[in-house]
Amino acid sequence: MREPSVILAEDVLESLSDYYDARHATQPFGYSGREMCLDLYKAVLGRRCTEAIPSSSSAITITLSRIFDFKMKFAAIFLSVISAAAAAAAAAAVAPAIEARQSIETTTDEILFSITLPAFTARRNALDPNTVDWTSDGCTSSPDNPLGFPFTPACNRHDFGYNNYRAQTRLTVSTKKKIDDNFKKDLYYQCSSVSLRWLCEALADVYYAFVRVFAGGGDVAPGKRDDELVQIYEEKLAVYNQLLEEAKANGIIEGY
Repeated sequence: MREPSVILAEDVLESLSDYYDARHATQPFGYSGREMCLDLYKAVLGRRCTEAIPSSSSAITITLSRIFDFKMKFAAIFLSVISAAAAAAAAAAVAPAIEARQSIETTTDEILFSITLPAFTARRNALDPNTVDWTSDGCTSSPDNPLGFPFTPACNRHDFGYNNYRAQTRLTVSTKKKIDDNFKKDLYYQCSSVSLRWLCEALADVYYAFVRVFAGGGDVAPGKRDDELVQIYEEKLAVYNQLLEEAKANGIIEGY
């Protein structure tokens, strides 16, 4: 049996609510000879009311308008809690998809920019991971290994960058340049192991200048072509052709 000196706040609310439903909204009423919550808001927390009101004291009058205000505030609090819970549930449902996308993008950037070209080739051969696009047509319309220069791995990674950035809707003017710049670095890496390094790097400059003008442009700037980049490509091609002719004339290379 509950001690007479302590009553639950919700009991008070229930009594007040019943009375409110039975009487006019502006009619005052009071409780005397029992203990009440002096602070109705404690009912929200479900606390016990321990403030004693002597039975000999005069009746405590609480207007029904205050009760109505409290009920409206409590309803607002309840609705805000429900709204917050719904928003949290929606965020929780979306979070895995966002995390998965971020994970794929992070993995793509690591493979494209952070690991060595041989490490890239090993990952590509193993299809590790299988959540990214590893397809490639090599150096497309250009020779894959001109003069025996092993450009294919660099072209594969360049395709990897374009294909995955395109699929992830991240291929822009700036990211295209970043991928192209990495392609040049990979080409130079491949040239570091050949005897005709100077000629290999000159041809690497041509391949790089070519992709700056002609590769991926339809994705980032449809119908537009940078005349300055075109001029750079023509200059790099002229330099390479001159070096190639000199190498032939000096008997350094034959058959080209």
